[in-house]
Amino acid sequence: MQILASVGLPPAPAIHNSEFRESFATWSSTFIQAFICEFDTLVALSKPSPVSHVVKWSPPAGNSMKINFDASFNSTACTSISGVIARDSQGFILAGGTFPHTGIADAFTAEAIACERAVVFAQDLGFRSIIIEGDSLSVFKKVTSVNFDKSVISLIICDILSLRDLFQSVTFSFVGRQGNEVAHMLAKLGIRHTEVRIWVEEAPSSVELLALRERPS
Repeated sequence: MQILASVGLPPAPAIHNSEFRESFATWSSTFIQAFICEFDTLVALSKPSPVSHVVKWSPPAGNSMKINFDASFNSTACTSISGVIARDSQGFILAGGTFPHTGIADAFTAEAIACERAVVFAQDLGFRSIIIEGDSLSVFKKVTSVNFDKSVISLIICDILSLRDLFQSVTFSFVGRQGNEVAHMLAKLGIRHTEVRIWVEEAPSSVELLALRERPS
């Protein structure tokens, strides 16, 4: 009976009337259909994602600077924190920052704003060749799409793309969560503060320790 409850089916019909066979046939058919549906769902979830991405953080090549971003979102207060960290080809922290935002509708918007903040941060630091990297696949797809964006974050995407002209080279990169842990931690730490916080050639100790582990040997 526990299996039946898990797929939301009624209990099997009791055997005490002449319509048992017809009732049981209907019940068993419903059970089989529900089982097949649940099985197909489990198979789909078990398949690997067709999108290939970097699992671990990797340093940028040459003179490029890599800026990782992430966002923490508070749905109750409609606020978010953008966490941004810039590192060079040796994995050294060049700068980092946390940026609070208000009036944020959803996590989708929060991630897009964090991406925009990463580009602006790179501009403020005077970088010329940059890699903007985050773990939001939806934002990555929009900033690299050749089609005009018509979603709720279209204005943010347009701002991000317009900022590309300010650099010699801009590359957008998607990375899995394991490769974006430093920016993720920074975004979480930013929840403690209501003001913008900037670090130059340093970061909070926990962030520095994590970044040190990711440096190439």
